[in-house]
Amino acid sequence: MKFVVDANVVVSGALRPASKTGRILDLMLACEFSYAGSTELVEEYREVLKRPQVRI
Repeated sequence: MKFVVDANVVVSGALRPASKTGRILDLMLACEFSYAGSTELVEEYREVLKRPQVRI
C-alpha cells in the first residue's frame, strides 16, 4: 500500500515536529513506509513551504 501525503501534513509536521504530523514527516524522510510522489507533488511541497506565513 502506498500513501499520498498532502502538503499540509508536510508543513504541519515541519512546524510541529513533536506532533502526529511531525511523526509522519519523520517516517517519510526515513523511508519507513511507501508513499506515492510526483514532480508536481514535490513542487507543491516547495511552493507551500516558501509561503511567507510558513516560518520554519
